[in-house]
Amino acid sequence: VVALTKLQAAALGAASAEVELEAWPSLVEGESLELRMSQLGEPRKHAWPRSLTVHLGDTQVARFDPPREGCKRSDSPFEVPLPQVLSGPFRLRVSADATATFGDFAESTESVQFLVSPAEPKTLVLSGSLRERLILSNSGRLHESYNLEGQKLGEGTFGSVRKASCRQTGLCRAVKTIVKTGISDVPALQREIELMKAMDHPNIVKLFESFEDHRSVYLVMELCDGGELFDRVIEAGHLTERQAAVVIKQACRALCYMHSQGVCHRDLKPENFLLLNNCPLEESTLKIIDFGLSRRFQPGEVLKTAVGTLAYVAPEVLKQAYSTPCDLWSLGVIMYVLLCGRVPFDGDDKEMVRKARKGNYCLEGPDWEPVSERAKILIRRLLLVDPSLRPSATQALEDKWIKELCEDVAGATLGPLGPHIVENLRASSRASRFKKAAVTVVVRQLDEAKLCALRDVFVAIDRNSDGVISAREMHEALVKMELQVPEDLQKLMAELDMDGRGQLCYTEFMASALDMRAHAREDVCWHAFKAFDRNNDGKISPKELEMVLLHEDIRDLQGAQVLADVVHEIDTDGDGMVQFAEFMRMMTSAECGGGGE
Repeated sequence: VVALTKLQAAALGAASAEVELEAWPSLVEGESLELRMSQLGEPRKHAWPRSLTVHLGDTQVARFDPPREGCKRSDSPFEVPLPQVLSGPFRLRVSADATATFGDFAESTESVQFLVSPAEPKTLVLSGSLRERLILSNSGRLHESYNLEGQKLGEGTFGSVRKASCRQTGLCRAVKTIVKTGISDVPALQREIELMKAMDHPNIVKLFESFEDHRSVYLVMELCDGGELFDRVIEAGHLTERQAAVVIKQACRALCYMHSQGVCHRDLKPENFLLLNNCPLEESTLKIIDFGLSRRFQPGEVLKTAVGTLAYVAPEVLKQAYSTPCDLWSLGVIMYVLLCGRVPFDGDDKEMVRKARKGNYCLEGPDWEPVSERAKILIRRLLLVDPSLRPSATQALEDKWIKELCEDVAGATLGPLGPHIVENLRASSRASRFKKAAVTVVVRQLDEAKLCALRDVFVAIDRNSDGVISAREMHEALVKMELQVPEDLQKLMAELDMDGRGQLCYTEFMASALDMRAHAREDVCWHAFKAFDRNNDGKISPKELEMVLLHEDIRDLQGAQVLADVVHEIDTDGDGMVQFAEFMRMMTSAECGGGGE
């Protein structure tokens, strides 16, 4: 049971007061923690904290303004929604800004004390992969870490996107700024961030880290210099069939992954497809963005909230009973737009809805004369009004139109990298858990143009297009390359699988297959170091390593001792901590594993 703890906030002045509860209450993603505050001594009806900030360890999980009516009660509960949190246990820290004062209390210089306590103890359920826990949520100021450019790359309902460069490393990123006053559902924004952290696929935009201050939330994302797919379509009028097939294939692969992970996007449209670079469409990498309307679902669950952009919304979404086939309908509308330059269901809102519900669209006329019948067949399949008759994303990938036009697109073969990849996988399996985790952070920071060959190998090995590699798929790939299959392949895969899910996700594969010594530059390694240095003191302690690397079910003396031994091995100056120079030696050494010659 957590004891009541005093939280003292000065009645006047700008200083904040903090309190750390005398326990390690553990918390579950999606639940709410109820905090109860009451004034000590005689309640003062004119005093109440101006705002509260709640942290779990070093991670800010909530910031809100207590309602003023609270000052009229001696005991007021506050629901604190919890996002996906880092590994615990954590001390819960609550800070209150200087107390707001009203009326005749404004002249007082006396401090006001409050009691803060959770209503009941909770049990920790650790959610999220290690990779997700290494994507930082920062409560500091964005401008201390990044230089923002003035020109906007894009602008939406709740914020804008600008190019930015990291002050420490010079790496370029896209920063989406979301002003809090423009959104009514802050927890929904937090869920979007956590969902973006969970996504790990070559055709889904990367989230590197997030920041939050009193005014805005900032998402630091992958910079896509090629701009919106929508702009390419407007510029060209329409795409060639080959260009369209390359786009649809990449979108299908992303949907295969998302749906297999229990995520429905619900707002697919050309504006939410970015291109990684400015090269021709046939050679460009597609990136899906904007998960603000996306939703996790359970197998068999029927979604009921009508959301999306009307021109791309499936009929069943309007009926408020739908699932993942709604994304395939949207993809069918996108394919239609790519090939003729306009939406299939036009008119005002009512007319658009009426046509969509009846499946009333046209594939005839001058715009469609040059388009092949096979392309039209796929559009018809995707735009079937009955969602049960539509192909899944996996089935759409097997369509003859896609397979014929994309037959020679990168990813069809494993190429000459095969033998080197096997050597690197073997070396990576011998690395410490610390180095494996650090390498995953480094790989995410690298310019994707330098990883395109390895990315194509991942796509080629992932035969069922679910965005992960199983031991069976790895075995089949090695046989195809006419390489010797290691007798301990299953064990090797298990050692590389850091989350124990029985398969390699995209980042795990890239981190394991890459020769890290060729890419371990100080600028990208600094981000990896920062992911472990939770208190920003320039050192990584054994406790910080334990916090990040150990899942709750292995947080025992044995696991802690293993990490202590790792620190001892790396710690050359004997201070019991890992300095950045020591971290760099680990990243570039062969002895610690992670990359063959």
